[in-house]
Amino acid sequence: MLHADTDQSASLQARDGYLLIRHFLSAPDAEKARQFLLSALRDAIEIERKSKNIGLISRQDLALSAPLLAVLESPLLFSLMQELMGSEVVTPAYKWLRAVGDHEFTGLHMDRVFMGRSPRMLTAWIPLGEVPVAQGPILVCRGSHRSRAFERLRSTYGQSSVGRDGTLSGWLTDNGASLQQQVGRYSLDWRTADMQAGDVVILHPEVMHMSAANVSGSIRLSCDTRWQPAGDARNPRFKFWHTAEGDTETADVTMPKEP
Repeated sequence: MLHADTDQSASLQARDGYLLIRHFLSAPDAEKARQFLLSALRDAIEIERKSKNIGLISRQDLALSAPLLAVLESPLLFSLMQELMGSEVVTPAYKWLRAVGDHEFTGLHMDRVFMGRSPRMLTAWIPLGEVPVAQGPILVCRGSHRSRAFERLRSTYGQSSVGRDGTLSGWLTDNGASLQQQVGRYSLDWRTADMQAGDVVILHPEVMHMSAANVSGSIRLSCDTRWQPAGDARNPRFKFWHTAEGDTETADVTMPKEP
């Protein structure tokens, strides 16, 4: 099981590469965001019976709506990230919003390959509503951000730069079982759990993770948000950045076209 004592959050995150905080965000707000998404999508698709990944990653209009931002850019989340990083923080306006259908999943990856420019980036994975194990919540390889077993992967795959959307373009593999072959004699420690509305998982940029397959017959809704110290260099692929004060800042370079 994933677990965390919030009084030891920084040390646990550094040791394990992730931090699960139960009931941290507003559960009613998370459920309201879920219902907003279902309502927005229901006119276009049969959402409860969809068998393929719906591709919410392209719906930035939904990700940046008021019901979603109440969760994804909650003042509590800004405060947590500032505490973990020891400085003021910013978050890209771009959000990694996901609706994962029946038997779909997210492949094995580390977030460094999407946001490599900042040396101190963190991800907050946020379930929108309840996400039981059968729905395919996040699956983290504990300690993989610092284990000797992953040194080669960190120096090769971890130094690559891939598409910003976090889909197939950046996966190391779509088969988590194959990771064992790459680390040889080292044992792997996979962690997951039933997730509840209001939970949040903080991820180190080099911890290997994926999602379990959704075998529930219903849609899994979640979102990744990225965070970094306000004074650090910013990834040029993301033009707009949000602050704790609600301001939008523009990156100092032009965002290139999608790869």
